[in-house]
Amino acid sequence: MARVIGTAWGRLSERVRQRAAANFVPQDDPARIGGALRESEADLAARHICLFVGRHEERWEAFRPFFLKHFYAGKPTIYIHSASTREEIMDRVRDEGLDPHELNRRGLLTLIAAQDAYLKNPTFTPEFAVAFMRLQIIRKRADNHPSHLLCGEMDWFFTNAPGVESMHDYETALNDLLVEHPQTTIVCQYDLSRFAGIDVMKACCSHPAVVYRKRLYRAITPPPTAGRGGFSRWIRVVALNPRSRQLPARSGKIGASRDR
Repeated sequence: MARVIGTAWGRLSERVRQRAAANFVPQDDPARIGGALRESEADLAARHICLFVGRHEERWEAFRPFFLKHFYAGKPTIYIHSASTREEIMDRVRDEGLDPHELNRRGLLTLIAAQDAYLKNPTFTPEFAVAFMRLQIIRKRADNHPSHLLCGEMDWFFTNAPGVESMHDYETALNDLLVEHPQTTIVCQYDLSRFAGIDVMKACCSHPAVVYRKRLYRAITPPPTAGRGGFSRWIRVVALNPRSRQLPARSGKIGASRDR
């Protein structure tokens, strides 16, 4: 599992790492196979993804398979940028042989700064952030795009704006939002060179799936009993629980060749 979360994993103490890592559930765990619960988890794992990148320069290479898959299917992307500038993203789109202005005109690419999304209010709250995402989904559906991709760079966490410590409660709440909107996919980018080990663990546990180096890993999500505001307490129980499970098997490889 250390390979999945990179160097940030090493920032946790050895005791916490051993116990926290062991809590992840293998893909072939017989207790999770079969039934509606399994189907629901598999569906969410394909639609709310924690995308780990080793450093800022790797962002687009890691994200482009998601973008290109949706673009060639005629499905739009909403990209909320924080560490990247608008110009950087537009340059990466041009590198794919596409005109970002034309994509924007056609409604296939929308770029939003984090200050106009997650941090639009003086204090970050999970409720407002989820409401903002729901509004983007409703707008795309109204534009006759029921299936679409939303992506967020999570580096706005380091602005130290009031309330950012509840970021992972927001991530957990997105799972409920996607139950409401099953044709939406959300990809959340985490730069492993910046996030501390405990926040990497929280990201793993608040997303049904993790992608690192084009490999998909099934993760574990908080139980419904965790409740609003209970995520931080739950993750500490996860990290220190000696009665734990095994590491997850890789679910497969994803990618988009540059030779299209």
